[in-house]
Parts: sequence; structure tokens; C-alpha cells
Amino acid sequence: MSRIYQLVLLWLRDPDLFGQYQVAAAPVAARYGAAERTLRPVRVGGVDMPLPDVVNVVYYDSPAAVEGLNADPQFQAVVGMRTASVDVVSAFGVPDTGRLGPVDPPTPASRRYLVEMSHLAADGSMPIAPPGYRIERTVLVDRPAAGLPFQPDLIRIGFVDDATGHVTDTGAAMSAPDGAGRWLRIEAAATGP
Repeated sequence: MSRIYQLVLLWLRDPDLFGQYQVAAAPVAARYGAAERTLRPVRVGGVDMPLPDVVNVVYYDSPAAVEGLNADPQFQAVVGMRTASVDVVSAFGVPDTGRLGPVDPPTPASRRYLVEMSHLAADGSMPIAPPGYRIERTVLVDRPAAGLPFQPDLIRIGFVDDATGHVTDTGAAMSAPDGAGRWLRIEAAATGP
């Protein structure tokens, strides 16, 4: 069974309470999957949305694991802390292994990430990636996204090997690939795994 990926955008309202939630939820969540990448956003483009405080790329071991976590009594006992401490936008999907480029072993601190949520073109092709951009993960969204003003077809996580600069020039990195209000790009630096 294939992993399920979730892109999670977080706006912290109560960082201390969210920290308590993370400590309490971590051992429960570890039974179902893990955080693949934690990113600190530095710019956002596309839909009219404030810059998130945190972007997490999470995976679950299987589709059943998503349901298992949400139904787990230990998780249910602490999920209220998350609800009280953050605003969340998320999207789930399956990995598109046919579009996953070869990636060297992760060295996230040396990378500048670009996280995209957008539509596939009518012919099924993906939006053009900025110059120098290497794809780490492509996810085909397979259920309704929560909190977005549009329904994306794909999530693409990529990077350039330059943690100090922008992904590419300012205009190209944040320009609309397929029309205003139908895409989201977040430039970010890695903070975890």
C-alpha cells in the first residue's frame, strides 16, 4: 500500500500550547507516519493568504493510517490543543513516483525550498519549474483540500542548493503559472528533518 502525504500550513495563535500539543501527539502520530520535512516560510505568492509560520510535509504509512490516527483515542484526547493553538490549511495526496526526480541524500539546511500547490494543465502536464529547481516530491491531491480557496491537483516540493538566496529571481519564483487565485507558492528554509 502506498504512503499518503499531507502538506500542512500552520499559523500559530498560541505557540506554547501548540508546543504542548506536539509533545503529547508525537508518540501517537509516530505509530501512523512521520514528518518528512519542516519548513520556515519566507515568502508566499498566489492566493491571497498571510505567510504561514510553519509548513510541514507529513506522510502516513497507508490510507488506513490516516483514518487510524484520527480515530485513535490518545490522539482525540490531545487534538483540542491543536485546534485551540493554530489555524491550519492542508491537502492530502498520493506520491507521483513517475515525476519524482533523483535527489541526493537530504541536506535541508543547505537548501532553499519552494512548495507549490496548483493545477495540472489540460494535457496532464505540470507547471514549468523555475530554473535550477530540483523536485524532491510530487503529490497528486486525491481528496478535498481544507482551507484553500481552490482545489489543487498537485503539490510539488522542490529546492535549490542555496539556503541564503531566493529560489530564483523574485518575479519568476512567485509569478502565476496558470491564473490568479488558482495556485500557491511558498518559498521556505528547512528547520527540521
